[in-house]
Amino acid sequence: MRWILAMLAVTACRREESCIDGECPSPCARLAFVCEPRDLKELYVGPVGDAPAEYRLLRGNAADDDTLISNGIVTAVISALDHPNDLGPTGGNLIDYGPAGGVDDLTISYQLAGILPEDAFAYRTVEIETIDDRVAVTLRGTLDGRPEVAIATRYELGSCDPGLRIRSELWNGSAETHAWFVADAVHHGTRRVQPFSPGAERGYLAPKLDLLELTDLWQPHRFDAGATPNRESPGYATVACNEEALFGVDDPEIAAAGTPIEIVGPGATVGFERFVIAAGAGQGP
Repeated sequence: MRWILAMLAVTACRREESCIDGECPSPCARLAFVCEPRDLKELYVGPVGDAPAEYRLLRGNAADDDTLISNGIVTAVISALDHPNDLGPTGGNLIDYGPAGGVDDLTISYQLAGILPEDAFAYRTVEIETIDDRVAVTLRGTLDGRPEVAIATRYELGSCDPGLRIRSELWNGSAETHAWFVADAVHHGTRRVQPFSPGAERGYLAPKLDLLELTDLWQPHRFDAGATPNRESPGYATVACNEEALFGVDDPEIAAAGTPIEIVGPGATVGFERFVIAAGAGQGP
């Protein structure tokens, strides 16, 4: 398959474009791919149990009523709302991801706004869409211990996308000001995907995670990646779409990447758009 990268630009997250209380815009909207007509495959979004066999992932954690989204290039599984898994307080998290028909080597990726348990994203509703040449899953809810703080995450795949477009938002509906970020936390478990980020004293040898020193460790880097020694497993990579860089920490046990830590006052919104690639094995390119 041949892809043409049309344009990638930094875009600001504006309230009028919000997933919180309106129709979600396409994540990473200025990132476009073109593929040969003969390479186009049918889009699918729906229950894992009804998905085409060639789109499913090997060694995944999916249940039949979880939601599978695929374009025949990559496949992702979002857990059902009543299927909390690992560190996520509810379902609605990315639990499987890989090239379509290939191997999954993701434990879980869930969203959070801080290090406290009440700052994890807790999803209450899920919306599935098929629009022209793309499919999407949009989840909405609140922070787990802060019902006045609304959150949303949208997963989207276009017909030619070699990766998953994701947009997460937080709206501070409280009367308080907080130091927050919006980030994906990925639980690697020390025995699977080894995280990598470029930079001095980083690579595969990032500083050990210390929550008391999180502000100092929350550093920018151009991209995040990871892989395992298992030749069947895919490699993963993430780039930010609405920030100049990803900000976060890497640790063999758990890693996080998202927006800078910032002061979020009442009525303020924080948005995070990223493009997540899975490649290197399976039926997809």
